[in-house]
Amino acid sequence: MIDLKNVENYRENNRIEAKKALGGLPKSLWETYSAFANTYGGVILLGVKEEADKSLHAVRLPDPEKLLAEFWGIINDKSKVSVNILTQKQVKIVGVGENRFISIHVPRASRFDKPVFIGSDPFLGSYRRTGEGDYRCEEEEVKSMIRDATKVAEDMRPLPDGDYRELEKKSISSYRQAVLKNRPSTLLAQLSEEDFLFKTGVIARENTGKLRPTKAGLLMLGQWKSIKERFPNFRLFFETRTNEGKTKKEYRENVFSFFNRVSEDFRATLLDENAYLASLEALTNCLINADYNAKSGIYVTNKKSGLSFSNPGGFRMSVDQAKSGGVSDPRNLGLLRLFYFLGAGSGTGSGIPSVFANWCKNGRGMPVIRESFRPERVNVILPYAMETGRKNLFKTKAGKLSFGEEEKRVIIEFITERISATVGEISLALHLPSAEIKEMLEKLLEDGVLKKEGNAYSLKS
Repeated sequence: MIDLKNVENYRENNRIEAKKALGGLPKSLWETYSAFANTYGGVILLGVKEEADKSLHAVRLPDPEKLLAEFWGIINDKSKVSVNILTQKQVKIVGVGENRFISIHVPRASRFDKPVFIGSDPFLGSYRRTGEGDYRCEEEEVKSMIRDATKVAEDMRPLPDGDYRELEKKSISSYRQAVLKNRPSTLLAQLSEEDFLFKTGVIARENTGKLRPTKAGLLMLGQWKSIKERFPNFRLFFETRTNEGKTKKEYRENVFSFFNRVSEDFRATLLDENAYLASLEALTNCLINADYNAKSGIYVTNKKSGLSFSNPGGFRMSVDQAKSGGVSDPRNLGLLRLFYFLGAGSGTGSGIPSVFANWCKNGRGMPVIRESFRPERVNVILPYAMETGRKNLFKTKAGKLSFGEEEKRVIIEFITERISATVGEISLALHLPSAEIKEMLEKLLEDGVLKKEGNAYSLKS
């Protein structure tokens, strides 16, 4: 949230959009509403203009109350806007006298409400936000949001016309051994192969009573050729270090074989158990949250600088929710279940917090999570160490921190784009020691610009 009393401190970005609205509600308002809702969320300011120096200033809005009434009338009309995700508290008139303007805090929409679109056709009226502004979503982006909106786990359903022979016998045997090693005292060891696969969710019974592989089962244990026939965009890449340098290769295998290959490399190259546990959690999250229908593959790298995990498909919650933990909403619930039997992935929402907690030990750098669009992807980076020797963003005088309006603006913009941030996150992004960042944040707290909840700082509204 931005500090509306000091709107001049801000610039338009991917989370703030200013519109003069002197001639009434602009058409572009609804495109921005759709774009913010389908991306990270953001703030729309009506009655605010961007000056030549890029600063924001209120204009003389003739009748904010009338404009607000018109806004509520349109947003609650389902023939014009697919869904209203706003509450009364998120839309308000700010300021007094001639400097009043309207603030609309658009949250990131729930996956069950996406795509948020204008008009009657989601393929023509769905928008998203980039640094350059709003853009109309491509067909595949809309289809991806529609898939994610389902309340039933798609990958736990039996595949139409699926055949048991599409599964790979060697993978079935290896997976069962791994499960029984992780759960030696369970009744799973007494089950036949068919009952074991049914119990774990590799196969499921369709309406006719016939057992067929599930989507999760095929992805996890299927033959590569069969997976590619049903999921043409399925691709798995791994880049790692070797004695000869580094190799980048696409592997024609199922998810389980890929998981074993990558985890074995991590076991051999990572220095301690905490790093290994963080890497396994990040790898599991990457695989269970990937959109295997999307037109891009999974990329995992193990370089000198650190590990990185990139999967198609965006977060089904905000990045801040994922970092906080306690909420689980995996894209592929069936895959989560299959990894759960291996002892990887709990489904309790503790995955990302666990990655951060384990990786940050022993001097390793702060993990970075980036969500991007066009194409929609999530990237998780685990740096081996904090970068050193970089030039400080802010000047110092006689060894003391010089803290002026420009420094305030940089920190405010950083927090605005992320809703909230910790000292460590800001320190890593702005290339400053955490002690200096903490001093700056405390000053902004004293000035009433920021508020603090736990370890995270956010802007007062």
